[in-house]
Amino acid sequence: GAALALSVDSATTGQVGVVELATDAEAQAGTDTARAVTPKAAKALVDQQVDAFIAASRASDVIGDGAQTSIVWTHGLSARGVIIQAFDVNSGQYVMVDFIHLDPDSVRFDFAKAPDPDSIQVMAVVAKF
Repeated sequence: GAALALSVDSATTGQVGVVELATDAEAQAGTDTARAVTPKAAKALVDQQVDAFIAASRASDVIGDGAQTSIVWTHGLSARGVIIQAFDVNSGQYVMVDFIHLDPDSVRFDFAKAPDPDSIQVMAVVAKF
């Protein structure tokens, strides 16, 4: 059979027509104004944005050297309203420790006894108000 040739205009916001579907990468780039986004590509975009937000909103490290009772930790989140938690690396139990936010990027922990080397897991999460 013979091929059927059609001439159809491209779709725009003001005109019905044919539209090409964007790939996940094109949706994530966010620069194409001619392609439509499928639910799969939209999910890939949302997942990318959520992952980037989470990565920029939390920090974690292991502290303790067996000698210092006051330890300054730079989490680098550049934010006020940072929630701080500390856990024992071996048991996973919450560690009650005094701390003070020194600035938007760092906190000082004040332990009653110097924690053993690399024995305290500290975490910071930015609280979005």
